[in-house]
Amino acid sequence: SGTATYTVLQSDIDAGLDIVNVASVSSEEEATDSATETVAVNGAALVDITKLADVTQVTEAGQVITYTYTITNTGEVTLTGLAVNDDKLGAITLAATTLAPGASTSG
Repeated sequence: SGTATYTVLQSDIDAGLDIVNVASVSSEEEATDSATETVAVNGAALVDITKLADVTQVTEAGQVITYTYTITNTGEVTLTGLAVNDDKLGAITLAATTLAPGASTSG
């Protein structure tokens, strides 16, 4: 018997495909065999957005409100092509549009 380890890569989780591993054995006498082991990959794509205004109230026309958006990848897979759209301001430019799990960006 023997053991070996495989370190799961983020790309394995992102792909969302089971990890299939095949081992084979052979001998000089031409005896052969193989074994396959499959491990399920269960990664979720989750995202969180927060929006903060720099003021809590306005008193007259012409005042400017600055909003800050923070987007956090709360899932287990890398998120790509992130886009934020505000109903009053339209598309919001983000510092990054790809986020690894646990990472955040702002706009």
